[in-house]
Amino acid sequence: MTTIESPLANFARLVIRQRRTVFSLTTILVLIALFFSSRLEVVIDPAAILPQSHPFVASRAILEGIFGDRYALVVSVRPVSRDVLQVPVLEKIQRITTALDQTPGVVKSTLISLTAHRAKAMRGTAEGLEVHPFVERIPHSAAEITALRERLQANPHYFGTLISADFRTAGIIAQFEPDPAGYATILKRVMPAIDRERDALVEINLSGHLHFLAQIELYSQRMVFLVPLAILIIGLIHFEAFRSRQGMILPLLTAILALIFGLGVMGAMGIPLDVFNATTPILILAVAAGHAV
Repeated sequence: MTTIESPLANFARLVIRQRRTVFSLTTILVLIALFFSSRLEVVIDPAAILPQSHPFVASRAILEGIFGDRYALVVSVRPVSRDVLQVPVLEKIQRITTALDQTPGVVKSTLISLTAHRAKAMRGTAEGLEVHPFVERIPHSAAEITALRERLQANPHYFGTLISADFRTAGIIAQFEPDPAGYATILKRVMPAIDRERDALVEINLSGHLHFLAQIELYSQRMVFLVPLAILIIGLIHFEAFRSRQGMILPLLTAILALIFGLGVMGAMGIPLDVFNATTPILILAVAAGHAV
């Protein structure tokens, strides 16, 4: 009986006969891939990975350069009872505003809150226009608080920014310059001043582009922990299925090589890890390990 061997069987025999050469070439390719993967950049800012030549992206960049509306931090202060116009709450807003104004990297011209001197109350008079800060000093008497409420009601364009229309929530807004150390570093500088004001009297929450980017940055750092964890789990599943070290190690080795080659190609082609493909390493591991079985 004549046996017809498949090309795959012939290739397998060739690999076995030339195993030293195959091993050496594979090692060289792995080292090259590791070199390029070490050059892989992690880009957290979604704006940096958009097509910069697109008219919408280009016009937004011009507006951000003029008005500085890119790395905004919004702090909301909401009292548990009553509204914002009470002495302890206004004092908290003033302390947070002062602390942000003294934080390195803040764009001082953009810092605004109820107690900031840049927040002006405008009133028309017979002689022209009167412009004064909403809060030159914290009001303590009922008459002073009533006067502050009337100034806010006479300037409704601040509703939704400095204060909500129902006077239940106040906002503190500031822009920050980008920091080479990352967005989480900027947030770390301002958090002590904000955390000091947290108590049973108020609820303080953060929002804004800066806060979102800092959280994405923190989640991306978890990849250092998640990738080894994924390798461990996949290895345990293979060992449970095959009940042998060979059945566990060989598919896992294939998956790890695929991961190294994939990241190496991205590094060589200048494709960064960003918010859209940050899960690529774990997906490569899962797919490659499954196919290698």
